[in-house]
Amino acid sequence: MNHCKACLQPYLVGTLFCLECGSLLVEDQNHRLDPSWQYVHILAPGAQRQWRLQLPGPLWIGRADPDKGYWPHLDLTEVDGAAQGISRRHAVIDVTDQGPVLIDKNSVNGSWIENEQLAPHRPYVLPATAVVRFARLQLRIVLE
Repeated sequence: MNHCKACLQPYLVGTLFCLECGSLLVEDQNHRLDPSWQYVHILAPGAQRQWRLQLPGPLWIGRADPDKGYWPHLDLTEVDGAAQGISRRHAVIDVTDQGPVLIDKNSVNGSWIENEQLAPHRPYVLPATAVVRFARLQLRIVLE
């Protein structure tokens, strides 16, 4: 496990910015995430469910709202999303110059990457593998 030079927080290899202090974690500022990543693989271990979604995004994450004709790319309704506190338009994965990012869309119950709560509407670079929590639902995200 590597540690941030600024705040000494641990981080996963492939992470560009410290989730604690925001410091750049790579020496080469032109470093980009692997451009060959074309998919996001999402696993819901407790529900024994998984999804494989194609990048680039934006990939909306939330719960379907059939009355309003809204169907997110990743519909967490089937893994008890409503009871877990998932908003209909909870978060989005998008691709930027920094690589794939996760953005909480001001959800009621929040989003986390590796136990770090995301500020609404702010992009957070996704590590190659990460534990992500939407409200009370914990998922594992793997970029491939």
